[in-house]
Amino acid sequence: MIKCSREKNLNFCGGCNEYPCEELKNFQRQMPHRAELWKAQSRIAEIGAAQWTDEMKAYFSCPECNASNTSYDLKCPKCGHIPGNGFAGNNREAIMAYLEEKMKS
Repeated sequence: MIKCSREKNLNFCGGCNEYPCEELKNFQRQMPHRAELWKAQSRIAEIGAAQWTDEMKAYFSCPECNASNTSYDLKCPKCGHIPGNGFAGNNREAIMAYLEEKMKS
């Protein structure tokens, strides 16, 4: 996707007239932390990458202690708050299903 965006002189996929392409759709389906990819692309187009990055810092922080957490932190590793961040709260079922499948393999 990086090569494609460079060839088209784009900063992000949402600015492409082929958006969303099959490559991007396949990429999005592969892992739960990509669940909000379409929403992110729309938001970047709306407010710009810098402001979106600031929003994501808050979104992926624990609402209790403000620790920065990953997409897969259903519980904050620092304080134990559930969910560990907004993303984990909004995508709990998909994250749990993915982690259960990974534990089987």
